[in-house]
Amino acid sequence: MVSHELRTPLTALLGATRLLQGLHQHNLPESGQELLSIAVRGGERLSGLINDILDFSKLQAGRMPIACQRQALLPLIEQTLDSVQPLLKARRQTLHLSGFSPEQNAYLDSSRAQQVLTNLLANAIKFSPQNSPLWLSLQLDAKHARISLRDSGPGVSAAFQTQLFEPFSQANAGNTRDNHSSGLGLTISRQLMRQMGGELSYSSQADAGATFHADFLRQPPNNPNE
Repeated sequence: MVSHELRTPLTALLGATRLLQGLHQHNLPESGQELLSIAVRGGERLSGLINDILDFSKLQAGRMPIACQRQALLPLIEQTLDSVQPLLKARRQTLHLSGFSPEQNAYLDSSRAQQVLTNLLANAIKFSPQNSPLWLSLQLDAKHARISLRDSGPGVSAAFQTQLFEPFSQANAGNTRDNHSSGLGLTISRQLMRQMGGELSYSSQADAGATFHADFLRQPPNNPNE
């Protein structure tokens, strides 16, 4: 309830600030433009934190709406890549795709699946050096469509691996991480995958990057409630 009450005025404030930035930013002195940009970035960060808390609360209460059906994977990947393209461009990173083709399908909720993949890609981009490659691939077996994302970051330390999917957990990886996240992204992503009948896992070696695996069902389960 508190999160909902925060989101309503924040939406109005952020909308007004973005409108001001779009219409009048160039009429402001450089110092004013910078202050306006700081306000927008701060509002966007706060909005993301509130949305994470709301999603986490819904998942904990079993009230997150999930509507799965068999859907093509390639349009989902294309939409997700469109959403993170500005981040890739800003850090001059390249994303290499392999294994995807138009005829591949999986059993999922497209909006929730995109939320999971966007979170994984945003993390991979943020934790990898500038001008570095990332790899997104698809592998199929009898039951699952596995989408794997490998980054060029420092990997997940052995000491932190047991906490990786715990709520509000953040690893301290020096200059590669910042404190601008809620620490809920991976927790929410794993719970969303399980709500869809899938799983989220990872493999990592220190200083050799991390690979996250999103395993989607290829067919509806025998019992949709399971």
